[in-house]
Amino acid sequence: MNVRFDYLYRDASNYLQRGSVVFAGPDQLDSHLAELETRLRRVLMVDGTFSAHQIRLPELFLYVGAGPSLDDHCLHEFFGLEATIDQPDDKFGRRFPEFLDEVEHASLEGWLGFDTQSTSSMRTYFRFSTQFRRCLYRSREDT
Repeated sequence: MNVRFDYLYRDASNYLQRGSVVFAGPDQLDSHLAELETRLRRVLMVDGTFSAHQIRLPELFLYVGAGPSLDDHCLHEFFGLEATIDQPDDKFGRRFPEFLDEVEHASLEGWLGFDTQSTSSMRTYFRFSTQFRRCLYRSREDT
């Protein structure tokens, strides 16, 4: 069994585009899917947001070719995990445990943002506040 990671990009006007990547699954996936999703949600930013480029997922921006609008930002949103028999399609051939390790590493290093008005070849990155992340972790641990 494999794991489909579903995510989306939603701009400030609430227009959205969905995407997914299928990873080769860990052994005994059915009994661990909820635990894997909980582990994943703990390391994402508030409301399950993350930087797709930082964890090597395709960016789902709506403005490809047309250029960004003032409604565009750099974050994507986690939607869910699902067990699937679909074939893995991750461009990097990662198994889901490897991908999850990569997400956890990105979170520890700090999620990176960028100005969507810049071109992808000229992006200047910034780190989201570590104080913000600490508050987020504390609030999730309290629940």
